[in-house]
Amino acid sequence: MKYNKLIRDKVSESLRQRGISHSTHTANEKEYLEKLKEKYLEETKEFFKDNTKHELADILEVTYAFRDYLKYDSELLEALAEKTEYTNNGLLRKVKRFTEEPNAKKLGEVLGMIYSACDYIEISKEELESARQIKEEAKGGLKKKIILDELNK
Repeated sequence: MKYNKLIRDKVSESLRQRGISHSTHTANEKEYLEKLKEKYLEETKEFFKDNTKHELADILEVTYAFRDYLKYDSELLEALAEKTEYTNNGLLRKVKRFTEEPNAKKLGEVLGMIYSACDYIEISKEELESARQIKEEAKGGLKKKIILDELNK
């Protein structure tokens, strides 16, 4: 089965350990940026379906991957992260605007909407960060730029 999608750093090793045949490659800079954009939209839509802290943590992970890739200052993004009233359409709109024209202000706006979503699902920012860290420890982040090409079940 063809995938052609960005996966977390430890997923390929986990598949290998479970005996699942698959192929991957490391993305170049241009491909990585495009796959991060796709991942942002994918994770946002998954959050709309489930509204869980784990899905919101995935969006936060992609936000951090963009922050690191684009070399944005964490403190600047926090300063730009104004909380606004959360709506699914608002989050999707902000993610789409960022992916169309990435810049620190737009990424800060997405981060602010993520924080608003915390209120929406009744968790703290600390709980969200904890959920992100747990997933990162288990499955890795998005730093190795691994693209899952094909999975043979």
